[in-house]
Amino acid sequence: MLLNVDIIIGMILSLYLQPTSSKDSLSNISVKLDRRRVTNYTDQLFAPHDSSNTQTSIFFLLQSNHPREKFFNSKFAAPSPVEFESFDFYADSGPQDDGDNFIAKVQRVDIELLENMKRKFNNHRAKSVEGRGSHTRPWGDALKASKQHLELMLTKVFTFPRNHRFDIVSRSKLKEDIGSYIWRKIGTLGFLTGAQTFQPRQFLHIYGASGPPRGTNMIGILPGEKWGTSEDRILVVGAHWDTVENTGGLDDNGSGVAAMMELARALSHGECSAEYSIMLVAFDLEEVGSQGSLVFVQDFLIAKVLEAGGYPQFRGAIIMDSILHHNMTKDSQTMEEEWTHQVPGAVRDIQENNGRGDFLAVFQRSVEADRYLATAFGNNWRKNNPSKDIRLVDFQMENINAEVANSSVLEDHINLLRSDHARFWSVNNKKYFTSLPAIVLTDTGPYRGGMATCYHGPCDIYNPGNKDQINWEFLLQTTQALIDTVVDLSQAKCQARYFKTEDNKMANKGTMENESDTPKPTVLPTKETHIPPAKLSVATVSSDNDNKSK
Repeated sequence: MLLNVDIIIGMILSLYLQPTSSKDSLSNISVKLDRRRVTNYTDQLFAPHDSSNTQTSIFFLLQSNHPREKFFNSKFAAPSPVEFESFDFYADSGPQDDGDNFIAKVQRVDIELLENMKRKFNNHRAKSVEGRGSHTRPWGDALKASKQHLELMLTKVFTFPRNHRFDIVSRSKLKEDIGSYIWRKIGTLGFLTGAQTFQPRQFLHIYGASGPPRGTNMIGILPGEKWGTSEDRILVVGAHWDTVENTGGLDDNGSGVAAMMELARALSHGECSAEYSIMLVAFDLEEVGSQGSLVFVQDFLIAKVLEAGGYPQFRGAIIMDSILHHNMTKDSQTMEEEWTHQVPGAVRDIQENNGRGDFLAVFQRSVEADRYLATAFGNNWRKNNPSKDIRLVDFQMENINAEVANSSVLEDHINLLRSDHARFWSVNNKKYFTSLPAIVLTDTGPYRGGMATCYHGPCDIYNPGNKDQINWEFLLQTTQALIDTVVDLSQAKCQARYFKTEDNKMANKGTMENESDTPKPTVLPTKETHIPPAKLSVATVSSDNDNKSK
């Protein structure tokens, strides 16, 4: 019974999640620390990566009898470096008699939920075609963010620790089981599904004699019509799925993974076919210096996708990291002193709003490529007419105003480079250097309300007794803006949007009185307004001291 999950949450909270200093987390580093330590950390974080010496492997599978199998076969035909085999993810969800693996039980409930949602959508669509307007459908429908789906994931799965040390202490396989849940879920939703395993290469000293664990990135690819050509404009949506040892990671970062999986559901149920390719990535080992995104960007995205595709334009990456918390209380949003010169516009906005943590932050550099992504997201955020109490605030880093930032600039902003976006902004390989567009969606984590205490702590876990713990309006607004942004940027054609348009035409035939109340999609420019990434050049991060990061 799923009700037992609440009991399991209580047991984990009382027995295993105790306030401790997390040895394998590097995310609490601040510019307030000794400058030498910050410099050493920055140099190691952005040290040149040797792809030829990386212990990584990757394989891809596609749901057997996929309705678009011929399309996938055509896009990944030889000489594509990405190969796949057919696999039945549904059958792999596990037998009914699976002992104490409650995550597998949740997976079967999850699959049943999604199949019922899809069936209802298809039935409604069929009635809509037959009746031609007699069954009008609400805005978005299959592309409308689902609270029911998000709630299942956040309260039954992404509230448990996803950390190798926790599994050792608790003698469990929670991380492995939840990783399998994500992998199967991507597969059942019809994406080309990959698992990229890797051995960390940085910050090895923190693991001690036991050595570092292997990490696994879960990748979902929805190839566009332009996949494998130089005309593609690839979009990545990512969120890290690991946690530190002593937390359930509900906000950090179960919330980001849940929103990404709801995006996957919307694209799948909406039967979206994209002009430009979409990649979803659940990064592992972000909490130990974003190791998963490092190998994803340099050993897969660039090596296996961009190079093989004749260097198509990389549209950018939308990274989500802690997007759950919203707080209307005055002075609930704290700020570091350094923010005044790092993100001055955001600081002014927060001060003018009495320090309320009532917003989603969008981290971006002061470069055209990042601004394009942030503008696209902002347009879709406003399109959905959010409440005035749910705001969007740009955290534009004024001093990172070039794609190649020297090491002193990176050091000055290290407190804002604590997530996977940093691996896109500064791609330092032993054979080349480049920079890729990326933005971060975040509630700012430890700087907001109760997360000042719960960040990386035992109380970042779903509490069944606190019904106000999750502000659903805030999370749904963020997730909906994400779905709409991805559909727009990929120029996807979705059945949900098509039939919504047809239904509304018939329903409104002969009357226009409510037309002004209907949300209208913002039209983005058809021509790219941002600069495509520079060709890979033989260089490393520039430094004020003779390129000391080489």
